[in-house]
Amino acid sequence: MKQYSKLTLDQRSELVSESIDRFRRQYHKTGEPQDICFRDYRSLILSHPNSLTHLLHYYPAKILLDIPTFFLFDQEFSVKQGRMLDPFAGTGTVLLSGITHPYRRMNTLGVEINPLARMISKVKCTPVNIPSLKEEAKRLLSKIRLSKNAPDPPEFPNRDFWFVKKAQIELSRIKHYITQVTDIDFRDFFWVSLSSIIRRSSLADPRVPPPVRLKAENFKNPKQRAEILCLVLEKANPNPILYFQQELESNILRLEQFQKALGDSKVSASIIWDDARELRTGHYREMGQIEKNGSTPLRGVDLVITSPPYINAQKYVRTIKLEMFWLGLTNYEQLVALDRNYVGTERVYASQYNERIEIGDALADSSLRRIYEDDPRRAGIAANYFKDMYTVLENIYQCLRPGGQLILVVGNNAVVNHRVKNHQILINIATNDVGFVVEFVLRDKIFSRGLFTKRHYSADIIPEEWVIVLKKPKA
Repeated sequence: MKQYSKLTLDQRSELVSESIDRFRRQYHKTGEPQDICFRDYRSLILSHPNSLTHLLHYYPAKILLDIPTFFLFDQEFSVKQGRMLDPFAGTGTVLLSGITHPYRRMNTLGVEINPLARMISKVKCTPVNIPSLKEEAKRLLSKIRLSKNAPDPPEFPNRDFWFVKKAQIELSRIKHYITQVTDIDFRDFFWVSLSSIIRRSSLADPRVPPPVRLKAENFKNPKQRAEILCLVLEKANPNPILYFQQELESNILRLEQFQKALGDSKVSASIIWDDARELRTGHYREMGQIEKNGSTPLRGVDLVITSPPYINAQKYVRTIKLEMFWLGLTNYEQLVALDRNYVGTERVYASQYNERIEIGDALADSSLRRIYEDDPRRAGIAANYFKDMYTVLENIYQCLRPGGQLILVVGNNAVVNHRVKNHQILINIATNDVGFVVEFVLRDKIFSRGLFTKRHYSADIIPEEWVIVLKKPKA
């Protein structure tokens, strides 16, 4: 791999711009997506996915940090002090990249449907008074340790299946004293730190994204079974208060790194809304909640970088349901409603698939016909996804300034053994129905980004991602 340590930031920018120009020329010459490995650019673009607050909290299927970092090195995409949006913000990878970029920083806006992810994004990107935070953390831990009583744990489905009594008592004590913290930013930080130890405090397998009870007998290899048995025994006698202390220490260090990187920069990141199908400007309150009164349509965005969900490829809500239950962000009925409202949700009504649906794109409709022959419900899921993405793309188009650009990162997953060309279908919708122009398309092989392996016959491993670069015409 090339060494770039002696290059200035301007020289790094020139090399990235040359690469992008080459990709654009080759795409327009051949009409074929250009292969790229974004990881190969890490030393050039100074991408550090394990630094700052990027690892503040686990979340499935995060966008590869190298992608926004790469494009922000090109002055054609980055607008100094401009506005960048991620309408599927997740836990804020794009937002954090925008305000801490080593070369060109932008104000960043995030829209995210999940309240826990919204709160994580906010904490990741919000500077606080570190000495005061450390003192507040000391006081909080002292109260937790000295307390002899604990409030009742929250009620939620299968609570006793997932958490032993000791875990319930200590987690409830931590939660009780967090509610007494008066500073909103500190309180959000403590909630995120508590959330990040819920899985460790449970009986769930830490290696599997959706909660699955850890059982040593499921492992036939003697060495592996012995290791898992030790983990099972640890989980039977957990120490959430110790875990919480450790997480506070680690997360405060991450915040210190973030604020050092941010320096005296005037850019900021904000979580502004909760639905990519209706892009508006609201105000973040606390604990992931958005104040919508007085909201206005979002306009004047310079750049959008986002990675929307795939068709039935992720169970985001199921993966972090234990954390959301413990923090009181949702109850079971609200969780089901949230899951149903996701773009790409598997929860569709029978009316959405009892007859075959067409969306008006030839490629999409041919895929939907093949899927429908094998599984009408899965065809309904796919059709619903494409209709939602049409609405999303329309909203993005409206919020972009003329000449603004959209970088869309998508994957082509299989639905009941039919490989769906999501990237081409979304290109068709964006250009034919919405009004975007294709600049170029890149193809990047997926190695490991927290994506699930194959779950069942209706989905599969996603081998590569497609980076679609679109532009809103100036006139």
